[in-house]
Amino acid sequence: MTVTSVTKINNSRYKICLDTGTVFALYPGEIRRLGIKEGSDLKEDTYDKIMTEILPVRAKRRILNLISVKDYSVQKLTEKLKEGLYPSFIIEDSIDYVIGLGYVDDLRYAFNFIMANANLKTESAIRQKLILRGITSLTVDKAFDEWRNLGNEQDYEGMLEDLLRKRSYNSQTATDTEKRRNYNFLIRKGFPHNMVMDRICNFKC
Repeated sequence: MTVTSVTKINNSRYKICLDTGTVFALYPGEIRRLGIKEGSDLKEDTYDKIMTEILPVRAKRRILNLISVKDYSVQKLTEKLKEGLYPSFIIEDSIDYVIGLGYVDDLRYAFNFIMANANLKTESAIRQKLILRGITSLTVDKAFDEWRNLGNEQDYEGMLEDLLRKRSYNSQTATDTEKRRNYNFLIRKGFPHNMVMDRICNFKC
């Protein structure tokens, strides 16, 4: 294997590219210690050390640091590690490791997200947000089932009125243009058509 380029990312990391297409990042001290130079051959044992010792430990530590601050979905953690130039097999192994420890759980992530947003967003809006974060539809369904089994339900009427109140909407004084604009706004939020029409026609600040 040949090192085709060694490029500075920032003061603490360099991007290493091999002629095999493999790309990863190392610290300056590691590059010096391992004798990595642009145009030089990378010994097999050195490559193995990087891929089985240095990067796996660092990837797991990176995940643990991230989830110590807040919850992450598997997809978001994958994206974070890709940004760090970790090879795909190291990313997969590292995420499997923390999942095995129970530190990362998409169902728990979805449930907590629902708990935090149930009084602020419609179910369809919450679903869309979670799916964009890499949570599967099946997992979202299970999370909503768990949430409802605790006796929870969403108050769409109250949410609608809060939004219209914040927008200083009054059905008695609103123009047709204002009514259409607020109707479209609420429909995009995922509220049912009939409920939106009732509030647009009858809501008073």
